[in-house]
Amino acid sequence: MNIGGVHSMLEFCKTLPKLVSFVHISTAYANCDRNKIDEEVYEPPLKPRQLLDACSCVSCISVLFHSWLELILV
Repeated sequence: MNIGGVHSMLEFCKTLPKLVSFVHISTAYANCDRNKIDEEVYEPPLKPRQLLDACSCVSCISVLFHSWLELILV
């Protein structure tokens, strides 16, 4: 899942002085933990920075794990 893409786009948009709005519609957060989904904005379980930090941690752990696994299997 591309978590950093929207963040990069927002950073880019900050450099555009005539930009009036930026609209992003994501399917990544679809409230799959709810039995019923109403037409409202639900509070996310994490703040955006926490989510980005968690994803970068997972990426690092994945790389380290696969490197470690290669050492063991060789």
